[in-house]
Amino acid sequence: MRRNSLKIALSVLTACAVAVLALVFLLPHKVAVSFDLNYDNAESAHFVQRVKKGEPAIEPESPKRENYIFVGWFTERNPENLLDPYVFEDTLVTEKLTLYAVWRFDASVFAELNGITMPDGDGDGLSDEYEDKIGTDKTKPDTDGDGVDDYTEIVCLSTDPLAFDSDNDGISDGDEDADNDGLTNAEEQRIGTQPVLADTDFDGIDDGEEVFLSLDPLKADTDGDGASDGYELDNGTDPAEADESFTEVAGAIAEGEKGSISVSVAATVKGDIAGSVIVKPMSSLEFPAMSKTVRGYMGSAFELSADGAIEHARLTFEYGDEFGKLGEDFQPRIYYYNEKTHEYEELPNQIVTDGRITVEIEH
Repeated sequence: MRRNSLKIALSVLTACAVAVLALVFLLPHKVAVSFDLNYDNAESAHFVQRVKKGEPAIEPESPKRENYIFVGWFTERNPENLLDPYVFEDTLVTEKLTLYAVWRFDASVFAELNGITMPDGDGDGLSDEYEDKIGTDKTKPDTDGDGVDDYTEIVCLSTDPLAFDSDNDGISDGDEDADNDGLTNAEEQRIGTQPVLADTDFDGIDDGEEVFLSLDPLKADTDGDGASDGYELDNGTDPAEADESFTEVAGAIAEGEKGSISVSVAATVKGDIAGSVIVKPMSSLEFPAMSKTVRGYMGSAFELSADGAIEHARLTFEYGDEFGKLGEDFQPRIYYYNEKTHEYEELPNQIVTDGRITVEIEH
C-alpha cells in the first residue's frame, strides 16, 4: 500500500534568523515479499506483499489447487524437507524475498483416477480401509465417544482415537484444552476453530476469549470495519460494532540545540491502516532539508508514517523555556515543506502559546 509523503516544519521567526523544526511524512522503506504458486497455468501465479523492513510478513490465506494438497510456503521451489516451512510470525524480513507454494498430490484423487475407491462411510476424513488397519470404527466418526472425531485425534491432537482419555489424567480427550485458549478440544471441534492454535484467526485474541465476548473466532475483523478485533479491544472501541474511522495517537522526543523537543500526533484513519501510525526522530542524513545548516536550527526532524492515507491529524510541537518566550523576536510557526519547490510554506490556523504550537491538517 502506498504511504503518503508530507513534510511539516516548525520555524521560529526572529529579527535575524529563522529557527526550524520539522515534522516529516515520508515513504518508509518497504521490502517486497513475492508469493509464487509454483505450478504451470496457475491463475494469479504471483502476488506481492510489501512489508516494512525489519517486520514479519503476513501469512496469506492458503491457496487451493485442484487435485493437490497445499503443504506450505517455502523459500525454495523444491525443498528437501517438507516439515520445515517458512515461519511467518518468527521471521523478520530485511530484504527482497520470494516464497514458493509447495504441493503434494492428493492420494484420494489418485485412487479415484485409477478406479480405486477409498470410501469413508462415517465421513470423519479417514478412509474405511485405513480405519480397518488402525482399529477404529468406520461407521462412527468418533470411535471412543470423547467428543473429538477420529481424524482430528490422529492428525491434529496426536491422541488415541481408541481411548476416551489418552493420557489417563482423568480428563477425556474432548475435555482437554490442547492449546490453552479457554475452549475444550470438543468445543473447538463444534465451533470450527483449530484445537492446537490458540488464536485461529490471528487477530490477537484467543479463541476462548472471542467466544466469551460474542466475537467470531474465525474472523479477524468481526464487524468488518477493517480493524482487527484485537486492535479494537486494545484501543477501547467495540469489535462487534463497525466504526467509520479510528483515532491513532503517536509521539516522539528528540534532543535539540538547547533542549528536548517533542511532537505528538492524533490522526484519523480508516480501519484497514489502524495500528500503523508511527512517529520517530530523523537525522539530517535521512532528511537533508532539515539540518544544522538551516538558519536558526532548533532540532532534528520527525517522521510520521502510516500504511495509507491519514484523513485528518492534529499536530502538536512542544519545547522548553530554554528556546525562548513568545515575543517580537520569538514567534514559532509550523510550516509545510513543499517537495516541488523545496520551500517551507506556513500552515494556516495555528494555535501558538508559550512552549506549544498546535495545528489541524487535512491530508
